[in-house]
Amino acid sequence: MIRTILVIGLILFTIDYSYSQTSKGIFLLGGSTSMTFDSDGEYDLSIYPDLGYFIGDDFCVGAAVPLIFYENEFSSSYYIGISPFLRYYFGENDRSRFYGLGRVNFKISENLTIGNYGLVDLGLGYVWFINKSIGLETEIICNLSSEKVSVGAFIGFQIYFNAN
Repeated sequence: MIRTILVIGLILFTIDYSYSQTSKGIFLLGGSTSMTFDSDGEYDLSIYPDLGYFIGDDFCVGAAVPLIFYENEFSSSYYIGISPFLRYYFGENDRSRFYGLGRVNFKISENLTIGNYGLVDLGLGYVWFINKSIGLETEIICNLSSEKVSVGAFIGFQIYFNAN
C-alpha cells in the first residue's frame, strides 16, 4: 500500500504540462487543512477537499466539502459541509502566485438539512508550483460570522489539470 502511494505521488510530482496553471479551462483538485482558534477559547480542526474550474484566466469557481471537528469547554462535535468558493490569482510568476479567496460555508446536519456555519471566509493565499501541475498552498483566512470573527491558517496542495 505504501509503495502504491509513493508511486502515485512520484507520478503526480513529475507530470509536466505545457500550459499556464491558471488559464481558462483548467480544473483544480486538491484540498487543505487547518486548525482554527478564536477569542472564546474554542477551536476546530478542518479538512477541506475541493474541486474548482477556471472560468476565465486567473478566475476559479468551485466548492469544498469541509470535514470539521469542533470543540469548546462544554462539548465537542463534528460535521460535514459544503463551501462554494471563488479564487482570483494575481501576479505573473510561473513558479508562484498569490490569490484572493472568498468562500460561503454551509453545514449539513444529521437530518440532511443545510444550515450556516461561520457565514463567510475571506482570505489571501499563496501557491508555490512544484511543477506545472502541482501547487503547495498556504492561506490566511478571516471567518466572519454574526457572532464573532476568527482567523486561521490553511496549508494544502492542488493539482491543476486540463481535461482535454
